[in-house]
Amino acid sequence: VIDRNGNKIEDLLVDDTRFIEAGSSAAPKESSFKVGLSAAQIKNFKEREAFKIVLQYKLSSAAGGQTVKIKDSDMLKTKISFDAKGTIPN
Repeated sequence: VIDRNGNKIEDLLVDDTRFIEAGSSAAPKESSFKVGLSAAQIKNFKEREAFKIVLQYKLSSAAGGQTVKIKDSDMLKTKISFDAKGTIPN
């Protein structure tokens, strides 16, 4: 979560959270995760004028976390969507 100036307020996920699963165009895969926020976090976001949620990621193989190199002939295509539910107190 960042403010309007791009300053990080807080991370919502712990390091190395797996939120993208590899698949192929013939057999795509789907993954999901949930983030719960406490009243204190919501208060902090309001006080610090939270502006955006930024998704930062790194690509790695399943074996040993080696970085994946994407060459000119390769392609990475993703589709990311989300649903948000809940209430924010006044």
